[in-house]
Amino acid sequence: MSANFKKKEGFAQVAQWIALDPDNDTSIYRKFGELSVRSLLYLQAELLVLEREIAKIDQRDAEKFASGDLDAKDVASTWEVLWEQCQSGEPEAQERMDLVLKAREKIKEYRTSSWP
Repeated sequence: MSANFKKKEGFAQVAQWIALDPDNDTSIYRKFGELSVRSLLYLQAELLVLEREIAKIDQRDAEKFASGDLDAKDVASTWEVLWEQCQSGEPEAQERMDLVLKAREKIKEYRTSSWP
């Protein structure tokens, strides 16, 4: 008996049996549909919270723009200025950056999640 066909037990035995099926007729896996949907709903809820937080920052920016604050406009529209202010420890810039990065990761996770 070759090394590939040694007697195996448990999951190893089932995996070997499925892998040796030339027609893949035995390849049946649960989708965990309800859990997948629940996970997507939680991700949506997390994204909604992030979206609301970003909207608050946008509203704060609009109020600053209306008062003529040109620095706020630069932070809101220029990545380099935002980055510089984050590096210098400016709290509002750090808050914005944190939210942007969290949203980016959550959106990536959401879009790569499988649907049931």
